[in-house]
Amino acid sequence: MTGLNQLTQVAAVKSFLIGELARRAGVNKETVRFYEAKGLLDPPTRRESGFHSTGYREYTDETVLHIKFIKQLQKLDFRLREIKCLFDLYESGARECDDFMGDMEAKIESIQSELDRLVLAKTTLSELLSKCEKGGLLDTCAAWGKLRRSEFLEEDS
Repeated sequence: MTGLNQLTQVAAVKSFLIGELARRAGVNKETVRFYEAKGLLDPPTRRESGFHSTGYREYTDETVLHIKFIKQLQKLDFRLREIKCLFDLYESGARECDDFMGDMEAKIESIQSELDRLVLAKTTLSELLSKCEKGGLLDTCAAWGKLRRSEFLEEDS
């Protein structure tokens, strides 16, 4: 790329402040700051300011896309620490698809374990509820009594 093209590209990049970034990304300003503190976002450039010696933070559309990517990974049940590891892996130059596939397979196993746990919890609570008689005191509730029995509590151990 020629120097002129690089200058044209740089000039074409519009920047905006944190409030606009938050609006475009569909998050609040505190989320942006939190992601920055956790290392999920690169430190922004700073705009010169007469009031602040460090200047205002400036962001670009690339940061909007990065936040949306984080939010998409969260919807897929990735935790922020896992997302940070994925980003670190990518930035370290380890960009093999197999590495990411392994992460996805581990996430699928984790989700399946959580689903199994939730199905068991739902089944157990449904069974307890079916034995419940409405309108009594908690001390006489069969479901409450079963939950409090030591043999029920020890089933999971």
